[in-house]
Amino acid sequence: MAERSGRFDEFLAGVKAEVAAFLDAYLAGAGRRYRSVNAWGPDAAGRLRVFVRTGKMLRAGMVVAGYAAAGRRPGVAAVRAGAAVELIQAGLLIHDDIIDHDLVRRGGPALHVQYSRLGKKSGASYSDHFGEGMGICLGDIALFMGFEILAGLPAAPAARAGILG
Repeated sequence: MAERSGRFDEFLAGVKAEVAAFLDAYLAGAGRRYRSVNAWGPDAAGRLRVFVRTGKMLRAGMVVAGYAAAGRRPGVAAVRAGAAVELIQAGLLIHDDIIDHDLVRRGGPALHVQYSRLGKKSGASYSDHFGEGMGICLGDIALFMGFEILAGLPAAPAARAGILG
């Protein structure tokens, strides 16, 4: 786990590296699992991986810092909780971009725009609708993944229910 130092930016960089490593492994596994469900599964997991990695992961840093502030040693559970928060935030941002008709996120095309372009390239009749539909699905998947990680945290049942409630 990232060591606490006098500088929050250094702490956050350590947390981001650990959360990114966890999410890389988690999303790679999801891509393999989703391959059997839908042809778009691996693509969705890959795009989600890129999307979460381009963020600052400030929320994950705050989760890990919260563990430390509560007097607990922030270890694997803190990293996973931070990763879950990042996935939940990603899902909300993906949906927000669709709702607000934002075309750009984090310096590149928003995810629904990426899927609209893919739809157009593959000959979809309504490529913008395809992109928005895929974006909504991907946002939902990110939300579900975040809650899946939270549900798997090592905690007493009552504590887990409090986390998920």
